[in-house]
Amino acid sequence: MTGHLAPARRPGPAAMAKIAPPETEEPPIPRTHPPLDPELAAVLAVVHDHLSPTITAEDIEDLRANPMFAVPDEALTRNGTVHLQNLSVPGPPGAPDISLLVLKPVG
Repeated sequence: MTGHLAPARRPGPAAMAKIAPPETEEPPIPRTHPPLDPELAAVLAVVHDHLSPTITAEDIEDLRANPMFAVPDEALTRNGTVHLQNLSVPGPPGAPDISLLVLKPVG
């Protein structure tokens, strides 16, 4: 039978044991934060007074409605050097549309 290929076969468990690398337990990667800019300490103290360090999906709507966290469009456009565009794209089936804020340099 020339020109005809047999279907590929997967190696069985015995063969896989011969080619699979031995399982070793690696030490966990330490999770450390880089040092913060000292000038941010005062800002972070105020933020932590009003905001939990852990944010859940349920918190997002309240955060968006809080004027303390609002950023005016004028601040985002950086004196006209950044173009701001609000877009809406379809969400997953049965879900609302998703609002997008697009910022691009002018020019």
